[in-house]
Amino acid sequence: MSADKIVFFGGDGGCLDAFFLAQETADSKAVIEAIILSDSSQNMPSNAVYGGGFASIENGRYAGYHFVYQCGNVQNHRTRHTWFEKAVANEMVPLSCVSKAAYVHKTAVLGAGVIVYPGVRIMRDVVIGDNVVLLPNSVINHGCEIGDYSIVNSSVTFNGDVRCGRNCFFGAATTVRENVTFGDGVTIGMGSLILNSILTEGVYFGRPTKRKLPDNRI
Repeated sequence: MSADKIVFFGGDGGCLDAFFLAQETADSKAVIEAIILSDSSQNMPSNAVYGGGFASIENGRYAGYHFVYQCGNVQNHRTRHTWFEKAVANEMVPLSCVSKAAYVHKTAVLGAGVIVYPGVRIMRDVVIGDNVVLLPNSVINHGCEIGDYSIVNSSVTFNGDVRCGRNCFFGAATTVRENVTFGDGVTIGMGSLILNSILTEGVYFGRPTKRKLPDNRI
């Protein structure tokens, strides 16, 4: 039985969560040969090897390998696509990780390299872009569209027909009213209530959301 070679970007925080999720979602007969890319070789899981920093992917070193990429947070999510696109350019193959404890309606469309955690519910006619991260217990209701490289944190609820651009970030426990649209690069603070569309890149929070902060105050 051959091993499935998977490169994981990052070795701590949410990146390490994705490492364990990938093991959960693998076929029970699969053997995962895991390579973790990180700035440090410290604290590597016992069933993974250290592969160097992110730049190790360049020059096709891992061409043909699958990769898992969750990196990104409230401060850098607008540029999180960079290494994902570099991996693809170096002939690596994005691996989607969808928890067996998530619900995904048969009409939903999921892009390449998505990461879907336990308790997530994706309802009918939803479109999820490439490398979108849906953290535990988020709910994406009917007809929603989430753009590439966006991060939806734990217990976020998108009501029906929400449209979300690329590289957006939604803080935990945020609720979004139906028919709301978000432009690219929008950042929503945790616990927010969104009742109206937000089209301009920036940082927003509140219940209901009223305030916008400059990026240097995240």
